[in-house]
Amino acid sequence: MTGDDTTDRVLAALLAMQRQSWEQGVTGHALLDLGLGELAVLVADAAVTRQHPDGRLGDVSGEAGAVNGAACGEVVRYAATTDGDARFTAALDAQLDWLLTRAPRAADGTLFHLLGHAALARARAAVSRAG
Repeated sequence: MTGDDTTDRVLAALLAMQRQSWEQGVTGHALLDLGLGELAVLVADAAVTRQHPDGRLGDVSGEAGAVNGAACGEVVRYAATTDGDARFTAALDAQLDWLLTRAPRAADGTLFHLLGHAALARARAAVSRAG
């Protein structure tokens, strides 16, 4: 892959395991940094294949992260500009729409890290008051 034995062994191990969406994004970034565009497109393909209907990229079994899938955005953008498959562009547009208009956020516009974050915060406050 890279010509460096240690790097190649690490990449082989990394590519052989299941990843959460943010890990998929970090993997894509690493592949792009190493100049391994063909592998990066495969990572992007997996992120798009596991895109949640709400737009979050790389969803693995309904994870609770509201923004984690955005880590896959750069590698999906790379695939959209180099591969020519329109589904990469559509997937990136859906991820951006999720982040810009539909992701849960505070009144000041701050994105919540987790889905249902506000409800969890209220529950913790209620437990604190009761204790």
